[in-house]
Amino acid sequence: MFESSHKRAAVWVAAIAWMAWVQPAPGYVRMTTSGGVPLYRQDFGNIVFLRNEAFAPGAQNTKGAAMITADSDPVTALEAALAAWGTAPASLVRFAPLESAPVANNPQDGQNVFVMLDTPEVRSLVGDALAVTLVQYLSSSGRIIDTDTVFSPEITAGLRRYGFSTTLAPGTFDLQTVATHELGHALGAGHSGIVGSTMFVSVFPQFTVQSRLRHDDLCFLADAYPDPGLEGSFGALRGTVRFGDGRGVRGALITAVDPDTGISVGGLTSLSDGTFVIARIPPGRYVVFAEPMNGPVVASDLHISASRIDSQFNVAVNGGFDSPQVVEVTAGGSASVDLVAPGGTPAFDIEAIGTGSAGGAGDYRAGQGPMVLEPGKATDILVFAAGMDPEKATIRLLGPGLAIRPGSVRADTASKFNGTPAVRFTVDAGTGTGLGSILVSQGETVAAFSGGLVLPGPRPEFTVESVANSAGFGGPGVAPGEIVSIYGAALGPAEGRQNSGLDPLSGLLRPLLAGTQVSFDGKNAPLFYVRADQINLQVPYEIEGRSETRIRVRVQDLVSDPVTVKVVDAVPGIYVAPGSSQAIVLNPDNSLNSAANPALRGDAIVIFATGAGVVEPALATGQPAPNSPLSWARAATVTIGGEAADLIFAGMTPGFAGLLQVNAYVPRNVSPGAAVPIRIGINGALSPEGITIAVR
Repeated sequence: MFESSHKRAAVWVAAIAWMAWVQPAPGYVRMTTSGGVPLYRQDFGNIVFLRNEAFAPGAQNTKGAAMITADSDPVTALEAALAAWGTAPASLVRFAPLESAPVANNPQDGQNVFVMLDTPEVRSLVGDALAVTLVQYLSSSGRIIDTDTVFSPEITAGLRRYGFSTTLAPGTFDLQTVATHELGHALGAGHSGIVGSTMFVSVFPQFTVQSRLRHDDLCFLADAYPDPGLEGSFGALRGTVRFGDGRGVRGALITAVDPDTGISVGGLTSLSDGTFVIARIPPGRYVVFAEPMNGPVVASDLHISASRIDSQFNVAVNGGFDSPQVVEVTAGGSASVDLVAPGGTPAFDIEAIGTGSAGGAGDYRAGQGPMVLEPGKATDILVFAAGMDPEKATIRLLGPGLAIRPGSVRADTASKFNGTPAVRFTVDAGTGTGLGSILVSQGETVAAFSGGLVLPGPRPEFTVESVANSAGFGGPGVAPGEIVSIYGAALGPAEGRQNSGLDPLSGLLRPLLAGTQVSFDGKNAPLFYVRADQINLQVPYEIEGRSETRIRVRVQDLVSDPVTVKVVDAVPGIYVAPGSSQAIVLNPDNSLNSAANPALRGDAIVIFATGAGVVEPALATGQPAPNSPLSWARAATVTIGGEAADLIFAGMTPGFAGLLQVNAYVPRNVSPGAAVPIRIGINGALSPEGITIAVR
């Protein structure tokens, strides 16, 4: 089945050969000119990308099929891809706000464009790839002058058709993941031999793990576009891979894994003498090994002729499979390692890996890409290698907190990949974050699957009870346009981040903040604030008329389980001062109402609240309310001290999104006091009791 293999994400480079190599070859594979000069961008500090106007939800191809599902948010997905590369530490790469324009792919116009069109030219260009990136550069210097990323209008495999989405819809690829990969090419990154990295050549449908940059990708950025202030925070790793007779092994994939942290960085040996250098690698203690490009990464994935590489050798592990030796890399230092590769045709090679239930047999999901292990849980890993006897295989795992359960290594002849049975074993996964590698030994043969086990860290978690009106109470549901707080775990960065402002193009509040996104039935919500335990957002107006809505939180590549919440017309809540019942109310002189500063009976006061639901005239999700015309709430009422108050205005606060403002007169017959009850009603729904103001 297609799900157990992959669709390739390809890249093309215009004008000259895709890449060539000099000695020593760079790590975290960089694209180069035919003369060996690495490609780079001169505009790295403010890269402008355009989005073709046809790149929109529900865009259809010429056959009437959706290229992007109608419930997707492609703009946010593209912005998230830009943010992944443009906010990385140790790099000066930054992107301008994404712009929209009626342009297509043109390698001669000097513009960088995301394109989703269905034309004969596009179909011919993309072929069976998910997307291709056209990179135009100067052959003399390697300077990139134009990049166009073109997405496939129709992805097919057998009798199945696939599209793109941002909602993980069945039969779709995650748009953000594919865009993030292609942006790496636009910056000059080639395909990586680290399976779990963003720049690995393939991706699964409904798979997000490669939307997060891994250390292999980050080290490329730190090398190609370094932040001088962090220059000394990396080390270097260099060495050679040779046959027993002293000849250099050409085109060997290098992997350096720190088993304690899961940091995995890759490279490639020179096509002439087998030397390699990884110029930027975090300090750590690394196990280093070299493997042939015989799958899942092959020479054609790097656009190298198979005649220019050596593939007839077995995996070489520094110190050997039985007792791997670590190489210590220090900040600002340079470490070296030399490997000797046993020659000859490998007796077997890992075709694919899979995961299944702990202690099971015959149940699994397999492929040639990364497999995600759920933190803190036991999982069966399956290794498929043609020519290997599953009864005689020895397994070694390199990764944080990965432990093979004693006595669990066994043959699973009921589980097969392309006719090959599996060796199966149970792993107790730790709670760390990083990548793990698999080494398999049998006789004189060692095979590797580099960085193919993903320890993602904790997924975002929240419950229906933790979705609350931001005024401080859990209402009966959520209303369109309401400002809501979601409480939970792993919802964002450890330190809180405030939204810095409106999108300069759309004029709307952004739905992406510090890698966090929240969707309601696939529609991304504008975000005010994110932190690991709390998100403040505006509920999209698009949920109007529904009885319930499914909420998902996505943080980088980690997606929560959906939580279903009831939808109501209105759920008004009055904001209060922290730790009190005192409403946030302005007196006539714009001072805050309080026991020490009460309002007079008959005064006009301003009450701040949220949860009005749909207003008239209608507002767009994330749109700050205008000064004119004012947007009014439906059937608003106010009572103060149990007495009906005369309304002046009830609607959205100009300049704010989701903030309800109610202007009313304090009734002249109300009994004065420091804590006079106040309630508002919208369309029959009342704010909670217990909120007060001061009246004299």
